[in-house]
Amino acid sequence: MIRLSTKRVFRWLDERGVGPLQLHAMTLLWALLTCFVLITVTTEIVFSNRSIEREITVQAIATARTISALAADPLASGSLVNAAPVITTMVQFGDIESIEIIDVMTAQTLLVDRSHFRLAKMLRDDDIEIFRTSGQSRLASIVNQREERLEVVLPFFVQEESRGLIRTISTYEFPALKRREAISRSAVIGGLFLCLALPGVFFLMSTLLQPIRELTNAAKDMTRGRLVNFSLGLKRQDEIGSLARSFKRMTAHLAKSMAEQRRLAYVDPVTGLSNRERMRRAIEKVATVPPHKTYQRGLLFIDLDGFKQVNDMLGHDRGDRLLEAVGRRFEAVCTDLDYDLLNSLDSTYDRQTDRRIARIGRLGGDEFVIMARFEGLSGAEKLAQAIITALRDPFLIDGHRLEVGASIGIARFHEDGNDASTLMRHADLAMYEAKEKGGRTYCVYSSEMGQRMLDHLILEMELRRAIGNDEIEAFYMPKVYLDTQQIYGFEALARWRHPTKGLIPPDKFIPIAERTGIIADIDRIILRKAVRQAKWWVDQGTPVPVAVNVSPIHLDRPDFASHIEQVLSKNNLDGRLLEIEVTETAAMREGSGIFEGLAQLKSQGIRIAIDDFGTGYSNLAQLYKVPANVIKIDGSLVRNLGKSEDAELLIKTVVTLADQLGLDIVAEGVDSELKHDSLKRLGCRMGQGFLYSPPMPVAKATDWLLANNGRASADLSFLSHKIAI
Repeated sequence: MIRLSTKRVFRWLDERGVGPLQLHAMTLLWALLTCFVLITVTTEIVFSNRSIEREITVQAIATARTISALAADPLASGSLVNAAPVITTMVQFGDIESIEIIDVMTAQTLLVDRSHFRLAKMLRDDDIEIFRTSGQSRLASIVNQREERLEVVLPFFVQEESRGLIRTISTYEFPALKRREAISRSAVIGGLFLCLALPGVFFLMSTLLQPIRELTNAAKDMTRGRLVNFSLGLKRQDEIGSLARSFKRMTAHLAKSMAEQRRLAYVDPVTGLSNRERMRRAIEKVATVPPHKTYQRGLLFIDLDGFKQVNDMLGHDRGDRLLEAVGRRFEAVCTDLDYDLLNSLDSTYDRQTDRRIARIGRLGGDEFVIMARFEGLSGAEKLAQAIITALRDPFLIDGHRLEVGASIGIARFHEDGNDASTLMRHADLAMYEAKEKGGRTYCVYSSEMGQRMLDHLILEMELRRAIGNDEIEAFYMPKVYLDTQQIYGFEALARWRHPTKGLIPPDKFIPIAERTGIIADIDRIILRKAVRQAKWWVDQGTPVPVAVNVSPIHLDRPDFASHIEQVLSKNNLDGRLLEIEVTETAAMREGSGIFEGLAQLKSQGIRIAIDDFGTGYSNLAQLYKVPANVIKIDGSLVRNLGKSEDAELLIKTVVTLADQLGLDIVAEGVDSELKHDSLKRLGCRMGQGFLYSPPMPVAKATDWLLANNGRASADLSFLSHKIAI
């Protein structure tokens, strides 16, 4: 209870500007003043006692001498009784308790007190000793303090002759009164002094400690995240002023650091847009706002198409600059459509205005999100289409004309979700739906997308199981010489034979494998099976080179080259019967260690082919750096043969460059005689496609090989010592 009351008192004082430090300082100073007053009062009492004792002693001596003078005549007549009346009067009206007159010559003692007197025939030994000691001195006196009485002994004389002693015993009634008066006087003076000093102490402590209290309050505000403009005490030249100025500098530095921390916490360092955490908070906040009467709020989840190839080929620095340029273009699109943009540090999530507003953020990688308020679903679709259209114009980065597209998913507040997690997930699902449609388009979320994503998740889990159950098979697609249509080699392609669903097309599981990283494991499975099959064909007298694809994820593994060498060594297959196909964007990456790995494989006789050539952003001048033997023209260029002069010109340019570099050319996607003839005319020597044969399982591939003269027409003279050619 006492503790609770004390807390209330401290709280009450703190509310009125009296902090703990001020209270402690005031208490200490008040204690010092109290000690000073007590010492002063005690000293006053001590000196008063001494003064009173001196006064009583002098009074007692004077009384004794007066009695001695009054008793001289009665003693001269020979009787002490005659002096009794006068002495009795003095005792009754003075501060004397009793008087003894001792006549040594007659051995008589007269004892007088306030009520009576008596004469006795007695003489004490100590009185005789005192009489002898005092001798003939009239000024000799003996003062004794006994308990509460004061005793004074003086000699008296009769006719100049020493006759005896006079002993007076005084009471302490008068000294006690004087002492009480002294104590009361000192207490009143000390109390008045303390009462008058209290306001002065309070004012003094408040004045001296006010800057410290301000510093304390400012420190409390800092702990709560509020930085105040501190100015008290800055002009003082004492220690408090120095402390205040140091605190001011610290506050300024802390404010700068907090602003930087806030910027790093909420701003994407690459684009300057809102980052993932800022967007999550903004979406969560807006999700709690009731639906607007006129506008609808929604999310646009944007994933850039083709950015990964740019990033892999040109490096992360140029990739970051491209992301920054994309962010600026998004802002320009929103501004052109009359949207008010909220900057990355704006804490206002949904302004109370009838204008359209938007906040743009980057979630990471090549993913962006735009939270906007627009006029119905058509407004969201209009914004999405404007973004897709804006990205059709290439970006110029260090002399490179870079093109990226956008796959956009749209989710609406309250209709498609009421919290940030749900809205982001649904917008992400819609974005993947746009991806599956080929990209560079947008999709609005629907509940069916969730089921399709669930199917993809189930397919992913089954794909992981399929790898362990050896359900991944190698199908073989022949590559032929265009002039003779004789086999040049096979390309081994991955196929998944599901135990219940049958053969699953590659476009259903390869994107999932690439997205989850499982593709590297599939690459190694196909590599082992293709090498083993190539060795079997050699042993059967039908040798044929086999090409396998190596994904960028597999290339990024530090042991990809050594693993390929180990597989060849384990199956005792000559490296010249193996061809490794890598994508154009992966092969052109600088500083990734891929060049070294490919060069190591090429030194073992393994042929290196650049796959999907013409779809990336490689600089043709860099082509000579790649340790390649073959260029494979992508089917998207072959598809436009006969339709576009630009396609023919580009293929002709690639063929000419390959001839100058001593590289072989293989065209993909040959599915008609027209394309076959056009490629021959443009100088291309080899091709593959459904015109010649679709991918086949190993048994059909072997039959096809035997039906085409039993062997490949490639230069296999290095095997002449093993088989008859």
